[in-house]
Amino acid sequence: MVLPELDLYLNDLVADTGWKMTDLQREEYKGELLKQLDLRIGAMLLEELSPEKALEYLQLTKEGKMNAEKVLEFFENNVPDFNKKLPRILSDFRREFLASIS
Repeated sequence: MVLPELDLYLNDLVADTGWKMTDLQREEYKGELLKQLDLRIGAMLLEELSPEKALEYLQLTKEGKMNAEKVLEFFENNVPDFNKKLPRILSDFRREFLASIS
């Protein structure tokens, strides 16, 4: 399950490509973008964690226990100023993605 805000972000991002897609293609593409976004969020915020929390995060991801919702929840609970950092990460991801396809 994807958080409603994240689903809206992905819908807008896919719409901004201008590509014509079926509903199925759009959902599959959003799933792929979500995987990339999860990796980006993890990479950008991992260094913000204490060593103990970084190990906990890595263990949870290694065990396959992290989905998009859990990743966001984990970082929200463990990264200072998470709510200020996430919009920057999303904005950078959008800009870089759209630049890569143009």
